[in-house]
Amino acid sequence: MKNLVLFILLIIGNIIYAQDSIKTQTPILDKTEHLVDKYSSKIADTFISTMESAKPFVKEGFQTVVMVQIAKGIGYLLPLILFIIFLILMINEYKRIDNILKSDNVPEHMNNRYGPTGESNVTPIFILYLIFSAILFLASLTFTFDGITHIIAPKWFAIKEIIELLK
Repeated sequence: MKNLVLFILLIIGNIIYAQDSIKTQTPILDKTEHLVDKYSSKIADTFISTMESAKPFVKEGFQTVVMVQIAKGIGYLLPLILFIIFLILMINEYKRIDNILKSDNVPEHMNNRYGPTGESNVTPIFILYLIFSAILFLASLTFTFDGITHIIAPKWFAIKEIIELLK
């Protein structure tokens, strides 16, 4: 029973102490509120005028970031464009070799019994076009989605980049 009474007295003492400490902090809050009330209109007016004066610069800066995102999108699509170019060049070289092999005038170093990709019929240019096409195909698989999304939604990527700068 003594322990219960002691425990209740300790709890009541803590409650009374906590209420006294809250009462002593109230005047500090009142002074802070008074300062905020006194200067809040001046602060708000200054902030609004600053925002209004910065508005043209912010619009121009945002438009610039949007244009940068479109340029990034085009840059991301360059591997796809180069892949298509080298693929067309490779197909043209294949057709050229095939036409030579089907003609009556086949050079001695070529063998018309094999196709254009035969060991003795393939040319170094064809191999280079094939290598560049394969490399650019892999690069275009990686970057094409980013390029398309940067071109379709440049404002979203601009906002995302601005948020990254503010972190």
